[in-house]
Amino acid sequence: MKSHISCGVVGLLFALSTVSSASSQALTLEETIKRTQAAHPQFRAYSALQRASKADIDNHSLAPPIILSGEADNLIGNGNYHQATQAEFTLALSSVIELGGQRNARRQQALSAYELSDAQSKAQTLSLLSDAARAFIMTLASQERLALATESLHLNEQALAVVDKRHQRGAAPVNDRLRAEAAVERASSTLRQARMQLNDDIYRLTNYWLTANESRDEIRLAGDLYDTGPIAAEFSQLLTTIDSALVLEVYASQARLAEAGATLAQAESTGGVDWRLGLTHFADSGDKALSAGVSAPLFSGRRGVSANNAARQRSVASEHQYLSHKREVTQKLHTTWSALKRHSANVEAYRQKIIPLLKQAMNEVGQGYAQGRYRYQDWQIAQEELIEAQHQLITSATGAQISRTLIEELTATAVSNQTTQDAPL
Repeated sequence: MKSHISCGVVGLLFALSTVSSASSQALTLEETIKRTQAAHPQFRAYSALQRASKADIDNHSLAPPIILSGEADNLIGNGNYHQATQAEFTLALSSVIELGGQRNARRQQALSAYELSDAQSKAQTLSLLSDAARAFIMTLASQERLALATESLHLNEQALAVVDKRHQRGAAPVNDRLRAEAAVERASSTLRQARMQLNDDIYRLTNYWLTANESRDEIRLAGDLYDTGPIAAEFSQLLTTIDSALVLEVYASQARLAEAGATLAQAESTGGVDWRLGLTHFADSGDKALSAGVSAPLFSGRRGVSANNAARQRSVASEHQYLSHKREVTQKLHTTWSALKRHSANVEAYRQKIIPLLKQAMNEVGQGYAQGRYRYQDWQIAQEELIEAQHQLITSATGAQISRTLIEELTATAVSNQTTQDAPL
């Protein structure tokens, strides 16, 4: 399980876990994955189900049991048989000789069931870890929004100070001061909302390994939300990973299980030979005699036709379900891959061009307003445009990281050029 699961999240581990200014106490994505694996109860359920499936293989690999039976005739009666001393005792061994490879077919069905359980456990494990990674990303984004709300409040407080000085000198109308005060209040309200949202997201994230009563105070995340990483794989390259995707392996295992069921139904239609070997003791003479018996079903093949056909049709249906789901996965993969490219392009544009230009424009208008060359409305608009652009940057970066987790969940393969060696998850 390790190689698939590790590769499925290792791209994000490299993209998000490293940040030069992070405190050693800050929670990284790698630590999130480790804690989830160590404490989430679902992983214990997976282990129990796998052990149960292995036990089923051992059980279905056993040959039919040999049965020891005892029988007494003429035990109590009247006349010469009024005492048990006239009874006839028989000790016998009996069993079944299975025909048509029933034992191997039964074992193969149990093995296919184990493979299905294993594939489901792996797929569900990757899905759970991907959910935890997405919760980490959403919390990291909320942390960035809180920092942005703090910066916005600071900018508006600075603006209010400038407006207040100009108003005291008679260089700015009272309307400017009132609007600046309202902007500070709006920024304060946004900051409170951002703090509450972050607390909600932290609770949701830590719920993967903490119980409801455990403390979640002073949890801070470390990671670079804006490092979307290079996208080396074109869609045609991603398509090569589809056949090994865990989500499709479940359907492939279901098809193999249905095929094994069809084989078992065909084998069981041949029936079996019941045999019995006994030793009888005759009380009246003291003699002993060996008895033997064999029985076999007649026309069993005809009676097994319907069961065999039903099993075969289930096998065919499973194969078509696999192909159908493969198309759905392919479409979802293409949609997510396109979204990753769009979001990554937006992150690059906002970081390299849009936000630096808006910062320069805001500074220019701010200095101009202090000198009386611009109106307060112009300065306020410049500030709002910058804050909105920074919000768009956070949204695009979050979308890129979420898209990456979806691709890695679908393919169990890291998307970028970064190393994909197994991480110690």
